[in-house]
Amino acid sequence: MALGLGLGLPFNNFLGVNPNKPVNTVPPQISGPTGLGSTLSCTTGTWTGNPDFFYYTYQWNRNGVPISGATNNTYVTVLADSLADINCTVAASNCFRLAFDSPYNSGYYSTYFH
Repeated sequence: MALGLGLGLPFNNFLGVNPNKPVNTVPPQISGPTGLGSTLSCTTGTWTGNPDFFYYTYQWNRNGVPISGATNNTYVTVLADSLADINCTVAASNCFRLAFDSPYNSGYYSTYFH
């Protein structure tokens, strides 16, 4: 099905842009000191897609479970993290997310802190 926004153009080629899903080519990285109260930082990594400018979201996880409210690129460790696996999931969406917020226009990648 083509959606042309009433302009007689198929959506997948609207204004000469053939959108595709962001794909991670260089994984995000977590850096920072270990220890209680330390600040960890998560990079976006490198992504490709069309169009090639992205919006990023972050989710920090403890043992695979999302940490409530931990949705920035930095995270301050707490006592519960002491023996846990901590990872950061980065989602990249391109500009078509503004019009159609669907998984088609998002890519996801998780990286772990060891």
